[in-house]
Amino acid sequence: MTFDDVRKLIEKKTWDQALEAGRRLAAESKKDGTPLLRAAELFLKAGRNQEAVACYTWAADIFAHAGFLLKAIAATKLILRLDPTNAEARTRLDNLAAQHSGPASREAPAPAPAASSSREEMEPIDLAPSRDPAIGILPLFQGLPEEAFQDLVGPMALRQLHDGTEIIREGETGTSLFVLIHGEVNVETSVRGKRVHLARLRENDFFGEIGFLTGQPRTATIRSIGAVEILELDRDALTSLVSRYPVIAERLRTLYISRAEHTVEIVRRTLRT
Repeated sequence: MTFDDVRKLIEKKTWDQALEAGRRLAAESKKDGTPLLRAAELFLKAGRNQEAVACYTWAADIFAHAGFLLKAIAATKLILRLDPTNAEARTRLDNLAAQHSGPASREAPAPAPAASSSREEMEPIDLAPSRDPAIGILPLFQGLPEEAFQDLVGPMALRQLHDGTEIIREGETGTSLFVLIHGEVNVETSVRGKRVHLARLRENDFFGEIGFLTGQPRTATIRSIGAVEILELDRDALTSLVSRYPVIAERLRTLYISRAEHTVEIVRRTLRT
């Protein structure tokens, strides 16, 4: 069974057959729930919300079993967007939080030694590559108790963006923290009037923490490459979380410091050209 099989049945408006095809597709999928997400979108366009919820549910199950926790959370939030009173989906979020608390806690990386340079050179770029592809969980939140992760997941807002969407603009004030769930984003900044490419962030990377920590304007512009999905945690929610679990702030500061040397090297290379 393929996505095209499901798509053709949806186009024919044979809803029962299309849903059964979706169920078979879910049964045959091992690690990738993306085809089910695409099927859900087609059902939504056809006004078939119930079938869309079923596809999102199957996708969330696939992602969770494959260890892609944040993708499972995103799929579940899509269900709650359609049906805010869906008790099964809310229970699923609790279960995902419990799944997160399973792996043993790991210490955050030690801060990198500060390089000797001017204050201008030491200003970190607003990005934080932090993938853990083996288990699909942000190291920032590893080892937190179950209730902490529940407090994190609850207020996160899911955003689905088109190609070229400007998520963060250099120079603007912003304090939200973003987690990239699907797709890629480009990170660039300006150095003496030049646009400088800094990084391409991928699934499970997060960014925006500098604005939260310092309250200073954004130091980079971040745009989507193709369609992307991100989870956004605003300052109030993050502040509340940090007040209860100070280790989150400690890890954010560690990442903030550890990237300074990387930023300095990029700036120096740019100034030499």
